[in-house]
Formats: sequence, structure tokens, C-alpha cells
Amino acid sequence: MILTSAAVIRTSSQVKSNKDQGEGRLDVEVRDRPNRRAFIIEAKVADSRVGMAACCDRALAQIADRGYHRDESFYGYRQIICYDVAF
Repeated sequence: MILTSAAVIRTSSQVKSNKDQGEGRLDVEVRDRPNRRAFIIEAKVADSRVGMAACCDRALAQIADRGYHRDESFYGYRQIICYDVAF
């Protein structure tokens, strides 16, 4: 679902992954420049179905601790939406 959404948004936006950024950065970012919105997605792999909630908590904590949403490159964006994903 996320990849489908990113593909639709891609026509007017910029999508980057950690592979583009290198180590120590967020996993996926989608920038909807015309509407000045950004989406930050941090994904974690859980050892079991039971551990998925803890993985989501760690993903959100990582976004907050590393300040991905406060990066100066997001200056001028009205909305920065953070998502955590566990699988």
C-alpha cells in the first residue's frame, strides 16, 4: 500500500529511500512539494508477530531521537507526517 501511494504521489513529489541517503538516515521520505507536505517512514523487522508493537515504538523513537522531522531540508513544509512500519 505504501509503495502504491508513493507511486501515485511521485508525479508531483520526490521520493527517496535510505539507499539514496546512506546509513544513519530515515528509511523513506516522500515530499509533496506543491502542497508543502512531507512523509517520513521508518520501518523495522520484528522477530515475531507479538514483537511488532515494540518495533513500531522503536521506529517512532528513532524518528524523534534523531530529529528526522526537524531536518533543515524540511524548512517551509507545513506538514511533516511520521509513520512507523513493522513487518
